[in-house]
Amino acid sequence: DYILLPAGDFEYGLFDHGKSLAIEQTYIKHRELIKICNDKHNKIVIVYNFSPKVLAAYKGNRIIMVDKYGKETSQQERAKEVVVANF
Repeated sequence: DYILLPAGDFEYGLFDHGKSLAIEQTYIKHRELIKICNDKHNKIVIVYNFSPKVLAAYKGNRIIMVDKYGKETSQQERAKEVVVANF
């Protein structure tokens, strides 16, 4: 069994207190998500919009960068999304 999380944009959450969200949005505590992913109790796949911060935060996990056509890429300039897996 796997847990798939479409996480959107990566943020450290420094200024999220009091921030308004639309009804279809959910607040994600990315720092806690990093800890959960690193615990490796569950198999987790997280999909983020590309950011170099994601690569640094999830170093040590399997990371795949994906371009706008859905193909795997090794070039950060072409990446649109990042898929992080802890297994």
